[in-house]
Amino acid sequence: MSFPNNSMPNPAADYCLNAGYTLETRSNDSGEYGVCKFLDGTECEEWAFFRGECGRDRTFCAQQGYTPAMSNGSLSCDFTNAKRGPVAVREATDLGFQPLLSFPELSTVYITSELPPLFTNRLMPKSRPDFPGYITELGLTAEQAEPFAVLARSEGLVPPIR
Repeated sequence: MSFPNNSMPNPAADYCLNAGYTLETRSNDSGEYGVCKFLDGTECEEWAFFRGECGRDRTFCAQQGYTPAMSNGSLSCDFTNAKRGPVAVREATDLGFQPLLSFPELSTVYITSELPPLFTNRLMPKSRPDFPGYITELGLTAEQAEPFAVLARSEGLVPPIR
């Protein structure tokens, strides 16, 4: 998937590619979207894969023999507490897995109630005059428009300033 020079990379696309799969860009009436294509030919929309809604058995965690788990609405895998954890991290690095800049230590479990910059940069600022209409289009009320909910609904896409 290509991005204009002034946009942020798509974390869902990166997640798919870093797990060893290919990404296909498709279009519909709403615009472009990515599909993560697995080795057996099955596929999953990139953000659904990122959220753990499909393809859980194909995550990097599952590939290494661990059980992916949902924790606070997020798909996670804790390599640090498993007997094989350090070996799996080393193997992932040997296979070319690169940590995200916001999460540089592969042996660390990152838990936060705040979105890291990698994700906050993909949110529309509440100060934009079109923000109320934007959250309405996402099917959220002002009370529901917390960063996690907006990112999940918007899939990290922010409309251009009009």
